[in-house]
Amino acid sequence: MIAEIYPLRRMPRKFSHFDYSVPNEISLERGQFVLIPFRSSQCLGIVKRVKEQALRGIILKNVLSVFEEIKLRDEELSFFESVSKSISQSVSTLLYTAFPRPKKSNSEKTENNLPVTTLTVPNQESATIVRLANAMTERRIGFVQAFDLRRTCAIIARFLYEKPKQKIAILCPNVRDARIVSKYLGSFSPLCVTGEESNDERYSAWKSYRENPTGLLITTRAGIFFCDAPTTTVIVVRSGHQNHVEHRRNPRIDAREVVYLFSQKFTTQLFFFDVLPRVDDIYRFKEENILLFNSELKVKFVRPSVEKSVSEHVAIVSSTIEVISETIEQQGHVLIILNKKGYAWRLRCKDCGHVFVCSRCGHLVRVDEQTLTCIRCEIIDPLPLRCTQCRSSKIEFRGFGSGRIVEILKKIFTTSSIQHIDAQQISFDPDVIITLATRAFIENNFDPSQDNLFQCVVYLDADLPLFSPSFRSAEQASMYFYEWMGLARANHAKFVVQTEEQEFFEQYIHDPMKMFTEENARRLSFQQPPFEQWIQIKIREAEDRKRELQTNALKQQLENIQGVRVTSEFVIRVPFSRSEEVLKILGDLGDHFLIDINAFS
Repeated sequence: MIAEIYPLRRMPRKFSHFDYSVPNEISLERGQFVLIPFRSSQCLGIVKRVKEQALRGIILKNVLSVFEEIKLRDEELSFFESVSKSISQSVSTLLYTAFPRPKKSNSEKTENNLPVTTLTVPNQESATIVRLANAMTERRIGFVQAFDLRRTCAIIARFLYEKPKQKIAILCPNVRDARIVSKYLGSFSPLCVTGEESNDERYSAWKSYRENPTGLLITTRAGIFFCDAPTTTVIVVRSGHQNHVEHRRNPRIDAREVVYLFSQKFTTQLFFFDVLPRVDDIYRFKEENILLFNSELKVKFVRPSVEKSVSEHVAIVSSTIEVISETIEQQGHVLIILNKKGYAWRLRCKDCGHVFVCSRCGHLVRVDEQTLTCIRCEIIDPLPLRCTQCRSSKIEFRGFGSGRIVEILKKIFTTSSIQHIDAQQISFDPDVIITLATRAFIENNFDPSQDNLFQCVVYLDADLPLFSPSFRSAEQASMYFYEWMGLARANHAKFVVQTEEQEFFEQYIHDPMKMFTEENARRLSFQQPPFEQWIQIKIREAEDRKRELQTNALKQQLENIQGVRVTSEFVIRVPFSRSEEVLKILGDLGDHFLIDINAFS
């Protein structure tokens, strides 16, 4: 007997399985975990299939042993094979990253000793939470709007109360969110797997989840493949978050796409939670399965262009300063948001108009008070004294970064304490009167269980995401707006927004479904995702000539497929009807071709 086995190793995408001889005393089935000799060592493998076939004079290595305590069902292994095909990666690589290794010793199971936070919501929201939870029980798939993790967990807790005997997996975008969700849902005795555990701890959690017919698993992308066939419901928390996608190394997966395929394969309930749905969610779940919270917060909009002539500072206009001053006079605390690191947006020559870029790669730079830092290659150059083009010494800062705003705030509010929070400075002191922060505050500091930290939330430049060249710019702007509105809501705070696009944001408040439909139509007219698949390819080749030849050859091969287009930046635009043909070509490429199926998710 011969067994075709997937070794649990990172393997080139061209490699499929390896043949091993099965000793007479061993009986194998598809999906079993086995120990095999591999090159000069040993490793785990998973049986693809067992066949009867003559050896034809080839001497095969023997399977060494079988792990009887764990086994993948046939349909589960088929799921891994279909996912690996969809992302142009080897099955072995996907299986290697999916599962922890069996423990060497039979030590006791590791228990999750998680703290529990009492989960409460305002009385006026309880009826909405019950309505959304009941709507979930009546659907197989859907998107549920929730303004923060506290309300997300309240809806999930009610759903668990309505359907107690379930096996549920909750996917979070990062470790911090997984721990917050675990605290809120601690009364349901969840298993929490964040990826920070040891291999043995992860294995115990995986084994425990598989062996029990019911239970609650809270995990990050690290445990997404712990879901097994009996899983009844998968919930994705903060579904629009970029951390659900792996771009840095293989296998480059979008966890949201994986759980959607899982839901289709095993008819599992699937729900996404976030402040707003993405266009992809509207396309996937359809309008009738979009469940909205339907609760508005009063927003004060300020149009800077109208007030700049009578304001001392262009970045913070008079109406905004007035609201901040009133809050401080009433002994309140203020959160001011500007998602722009550095001191200014650009460094520019007054005489010739030259804009300074990275000296190495020519990319845009972050302008600090004394340095220029490249956004792409992270090289740091000192602030130039003269223009590199005309040698003029008239160099000026253009626009406002968070560092420059701090200086302005210190001049206006001389008696108030001020702190600045960004990705490099994440420590937060709740006693400080004015906090200026980027989105790092939501990712590192915001806890929706802590009420009344702020009495006023000011969003200084809500329009900033709209200037992004991405087709997702409007979607991103609306989601950021709703995230900060959710933070203001959690703190029962006033919400002030400086914007030139007041009508855009007001429509998302009063009639979001209309805005979703319009954005959906725009994407369809331009054949942008999710109506077309966009794949990014980069070639890791030192010699320019070789890279050029390989690029042209692949481009010609792809463009021979009807409807497929390849851009100058090697983005492959693929109609879904042609995906299988394109993936077949990509699956035969060497590993020096870096293929990101989800580059634009």
